[in-house]
Amino acid sequence: MDEISLLTLQREIEELEQRLRAKKRQLEEVRIAISKQTDDTDTTLKYKPDNLPLISLSEVNKYSPSDDKIVLFRSLFKGREDVYARRFESKKTGKSGYQPACRNEWVRGICEKPKINCGNCSQRLVD
Repeated sequence: MDEISLLTLQREIEELEQRLRAKKRQLEEVRIAISKQTDDTDTTLKYKPDNLPLISLSEVNKYSPSDDKIVLFRSLFKGREDVYARRFESKKTGKSGYQPACRNEWVRGICEKPKINCGNCSQRLVD
C-alpha cells in the first residue's frame, strides 16, 4: 500500500471515530433526557413483575441509566412480590436456612405447629 492511500485511510478512520464520538454524545444526551422525564413520573408500578418492559441484554450496558439496569435485572430474576423469606435457625442442630413466611403461622385453630411441618401444611398462606 502506498503512502498516499495509507494517509487517506488514516483520515477516513479519524473521521469515522469523530462521527462515532459525536453519536455517543448524542446517545448520552438522549439517555439523560429520558432519565429526567422518568424521574418525574411515578415509578411504583414500573417494577412490578407483570409490568416489566422487555429489555434485551444488548440494549443495556455500563453506560445505561440505573433504571434500565434495574428493569433488566428484575426481568431476569422475576419473583413474587407478595412472598418473602424468613431466616430460621434450629436450636437443636444449629442448622439455619430460609423459608417462605406464612400469614397463618402460630394462628390458633389454623396453624398446627409443631405437630405439622410448615412444608406439609394445607393452611399455608405465604405473605
